[in-house]
Amino acid sequence: MDLRLEKLTKNSAIRLYRLPKSSQLLRRLGDGWYQNNPSDPPLPTQNNARSATTLQALASRVPTNGPRITQYPSLPHDAPQWGGRVEVIPKKEDEDYACLTKAMVNMCRLGHTINIFCKGVVSNKDRPDTKQLGAASAVIYHEGRDFKHVERVYGETITENDTRIRSLSPGLDVLADFLSSQSTWNHSRPREVLLAFPHSTPIRKMLDASPHKEQATTIKHLEQIGEILHSYPSLNIKLLSLPRGISFVGFKRAKQLTMEAICTANINEIREPRTIRNQKDEAERTTIDQWAERWHQSP
Repeated sequence: MDLRLEKLTKNSAIRLYRLPKSSQLLRRLGDGWYQNNPSDPPLPTQNNARSATTLQALASRVPTNGPRITQYPSLPHDAPQWGGRVEVIPKKEDEDYACLTKAMVNMCRLGHTINIFCKGVVSNKDRPDTKQLGAASAVIYHEGRDFKHVERVYGETITENDTRIRSLSPGLDVLADFLSSQSTWNHSRPREVLLAFPHSTPIRKMLDASPHKEQATTIKHLEQIGEILHSYPSLNIKLLSLPRGISFVGFKRAKQLTMEAICTANINEIREPRTIRNQKDEAERTTIDQWAERWHQSP
């Protein structure tokens, strides 16, 4: 019973991330939790640094700088669609993907579009320490050729679903690098960028700023897209989910690069993202491990 209570307490502490930083409740927890506002009235009773409250005990169970969930986040102007310049296209049952695939390849070869293939993976394949790491990569194709690629290793604590959502990040990074090296892409002629993802990727969540566990990541995506669109007014971006049967070389290349990044990553140099989903999973794993240890000691 006490282990179950410990897990519930940890999950309750995670709910503090849903409170705005201007909350008077978080003011009791001090810097890190609370965003000071000079216009705020003084507290009825001042905090006593030497006394521990139930709220402080609850907050001590989770990182102060963890991911926040905001009911009304501040977003870039015109986000998330930017007047139709950004479009999210999920997998469709009646779509002719053979025809779409051919069109994507031909348009890229002619230089009318650039295609970016993104992939998120969790694996421990070929790692000497057998540690399972999450990573994502993106490969950009210009005029039919592999122009550049970017990899990101997120570490042990990230889930596979979170890795897939974060696979947009290297895609936007490689796009920004490409655009900065191509002066002709700043002309007034409309240009299109296709960011392609495997069918299992939750692409709607990538730009969804409503309250959810990966909200902080999606807001970063929106901010980066806003900067790119502001710098390149003629650019349009599409996020495209492709079905399992579509076998692009770009996806194979992205997976290969991701696996290589996982295999060669130095785990001591990785800065682990503290996602809400991971913290809940960690609380559950800890409870199960402690229960198993007690059972073996006193079956």
